[in-house]
This record gives sequence, C-alpha cells and structure tokens, in this order.
Amino acid sequence: MRNRWLVFLGMGVCALGCDGPVASPTSAGRRSGPISAVATVGMVADLVRNVGGEHVRVIQIMGAGVDPHLYKATRDDVATIINGEIVFYSGLMLEGK
Repeated sequence: MRNRWLVFLGMGVCALGCDGPVASPTSAGRRSGPISAVATVGMVADLVRNVGGEHVRVIQIMGAGVDPHLYKATRDDVATIINGEIVFYSGLMLEGK
C-alpha cells in the first residue's frame, strides 16, 4: 500500500512540476528545444513519451528482447545517462546493474 502512495505522490509532483516554465542556462532564461530524457526500459520510455509529448526527447537504453535483470550498461550507455537532463527508471531492482 505504501508503494502505491509513493507512485501517486511521484506522479503528482511530476504533474505539478511540468506545468511551469523550465529553468535553463540560456541568456534569455528560456529553454529552447525539448528536454533530453533517458529511460532504461521500453515501458518507462513509452510512459515518458506519452506524458512529455513534444517537450521531451526520449532516449531508451534497453531495446526490445533485453532482460533488464541481467543487463549490464556499456560505456556508451553510461555516457548517455550522464548526458541526459533527466533519467527515468523503474527501480525495485528491475534494472540489474
């Protein structure tokens, strides 16, 4: 039951946080272009695409047919995660290492 409340709380914070202007390091104080979002698995990537719409550019780390429990990130995957502005993952030990 506690996990459900945490999910709802997280969704609420995301919904409230996505409503206002996004801070950016540009001189005008406005962001240009979509947010670079990194997602670990397909279901998470689909969720981010559907919620973020045109405001996000989603990069999915694991492709179809990959077991996320056994997956080990490559050097390129680590670089992708580091370069993303925000990272979305399932947690609860779905993503192995």
